[in-house]
Amino acid sequence: MMRPEDRDATVRELLMNEQMATMAELKEVMGTRATMTVYRSLSRLGYLASYSDRGRFYTLTEIPDFNDLGLWSCRSVRFSRHGSLLETAVAAVERSDAGYTACELELLLQVEV
Repeated sequence: MMRPEDRDATVRELLMNEQMATMAELKEVMGTRATMTVYRSLSRLGYLASYSDRGRFYTLTEIPDFNDLGLWSCRSVRFSRHGSLLETAVAAVERSDAGYTACELELLLQVEV
């Protein structure tokens, strides 16, 4: 069984090399089947879940180079400094002068809204 520090180092190394990973990939590299073990490690390191792809991908908060809207994509997977798709849409609308239509939001966020 790996110590928490070793698990964290393993997760960090994978994410720094690959920029993002799925829960299954993280479990595999950590040698665990426990989702909570992965979440504990991600929490200690600081992470974001994708707002696209149903939040299936994870990255470290230090990795993304966000644009002015707080958005970043990696191999067509979308991340936001604001968090979920809903939180990201709210932040975009609040920042706009006149709001957005659903079509405009889809173009901006590159996902169905």
